[in-house]
Amino acid sequence: MNNSNLSWHCIQCGMPNFSTSFFNSTTIETSNMFDSLSNQQTSFGCIGSPGTPTASSSPISPITKSPPSHESTRKRYNPNKNKKALKILNINFQSIKNKKPDLLEIIDTVKPDIIMGTETWLDSDTSSYDYFPPELYNVYRDDRPPNKNEQSHGGVLIAITKDFVSSEIKELKTYCEIVWVEINIACSKNVQPASFYRPPSDNGTALEQLKLSLKRIDKQTNSTIIIGGDFNLGHIDWSNNFVISGKPDQQQHNMLLDLINDSNLHQVVDIPTREDRIRDLILTSNPILKQPY
Repeated sequence: MNNSNLSWHCIQCGMPNFSTSFFNSTTIETSNMFDSLSNQQTSFGCIGSPGTPTASSSPISPITKSPPSHESTRKRYNPNKNKKALKILNINFQSIKNKKPDLLEIIDTVKPDIIMGTETWLDSDTSSYDYFPPELYNVYRDDRPPNKNEQSHGGVLIAITKDFVSSEIKELKTYCEIVWVEINIACSKNVQPASFYRPPSDNGTALEQLKLSLKRIDKQTNSTIIIGGDFNLGHIDWSNNFVISGKPDQQQHNMLLDLINDSNLHQVVDIPTREDRIRDLILTSNPILKQPY
């Protein structure tokens, strides 16, 4: 436990460091504001109430008072009053099977809206809700088939808060470890998050399949794309967007940069996620995504 390789990044002051965990995680928060379903029930989406009229008078001319204007008798509508930032957690589980207490502790403390998980090591015999509270999240998975020893490694998942309406986008699935979800959000762009895993031994096939998956997205939807996962390509200088020379897998690193540029995406993780390298990435079509560290 004390030698855990966890890389935890705080999202607010007082956030505990889960040093007893065995997985790597990254959190980000968007600057976009969204209505949750619970807020929609009371505020009817983006329709604001004018509120109670407030009196106004002039201290200079107390005898002759002008009737208050229509504008001054209303509380100004604040479209963000009942909205919240979208909080995203990107985790490399390195097997979720023995980490349920750690996961529940993070969920209780961070309260993420979206959890993108890689290397789940789950199979079809295991329910997602053995690990995720079914009253809080809808979980979507892409498990890796068992090997010859009947062991399942790899695998990805996305858990979406039940505050939002979500559904899996199965037509975006290609021959790589990836799962896509559509999130319908009132008074805002829809969000299409994906969880992706590229094995260290991959020779470029996974990135080609990710590129194919991105090409299938209907550009007319104008949704915000967010791809989180473990790309196992840690030799890129993200401050200058170039591959560090003399390092392994140069071709795959360049393929990743080309994919990001060709798809008009932005990589937003800017601090190491494992050891001194950035391997767990978050790609988005919305460059306003930020990390509040």
